[in-house]
Amino acid sequence: MPKRTRRQVFRVGLAVATGILMVALPCVAQQLTNNELSLTVNAQEGSYQLTLHDGQAVLRSRVAAQVDHQWLRSSDYPRHQASESTFKDDLGPGREVTVTCSGLDGKPDLVYVLQLYKQRPYGTVQVRCKTARERK
Repeated sequence: MPKRTRRQVFRVGLAVATGILMVALPCVAQQLTNNELSLTVNAQEGSYQLTLHDGQAVLRSRVAAQVDHQWLRSSDYPRHQASESTFKDDLGPGREVTVTCSGLDGKPDLVYVLQLYKQRPYGTVQVRCKTARERK
């Protein structure tokens, strides 16, 4: 096989492997930690758990929003995608996981952001609905 063809096959194989990993990663639980707390996000279930550093569970929850007198729960959505990033605000820096729950016909996406401060023993939970217009 010529060298150029081998390079092309390698590039295609690399692209396929990267694509598979990108699809598989959103289903894996993600974890944020600091000296006091650990926050584990299970995007596949649409839930999260907050534990103390020693492993004692403090809170296990999912998120929901009431839209037109109907509760939309994160666990009701067929698709969940999570992404991790950093943030910094007046209280300091930290890490955050943004989970987008989507796929319910005629219903807005449910987006929640879980933040854990790097040097403080607390975090935040923010929930919002994302309409079809906002998705574009």
